[in-house]
Amino acid sequence: MAFINWNKQYSVGVKLFDDQHFKLVEMANALYEAFKAGRGREALGETFKGLVDYVQVHFTAEEELMLKHEYPQLLRHRQEHIELIARIKDLYGKALSGSSAVSMEMLNFLRDWLIRHIAESDRQYGKFFNDRGVF
Repeated sequence: MAFINWNKQYSVGVKLFDDQHFKLVEMANALYEAFKAGRGREALGETFKGLVDYVQVHFTAEEELMLKHEYPQLLRHRQEHIELIARIKDLYGKALSGSSAVSMEMLNFLRDWLIRHIAESDRQYGKFFNDRGVF
């Protein structure tokens, strides 16, 4: 069973972002599987770094499109992104110190944040972009 089960309710109506969200979910699931298989330290070094890098790529893509189309909630959305990156980096540092409890805390935080952020914040921009011809 996947750590995060992707379903269509997470669609924001913008293909690029739906694809990126799906990839983020897959990466979080891969990180979870690595921890479950006892490869936590290895996963932190490889899979987690890739996840953090990709999160930043995704956030940049969202923010650039928001800026281009003058999305009215850009600043609030950007602040959510900043807070997520800060929290992930904090948990990552703690997990590197060897705490498996922190590793699960990090995974649970990632799952909960991704689902909530996509379902609430990101879905709000779907109609906004669709109205401007972005699908």
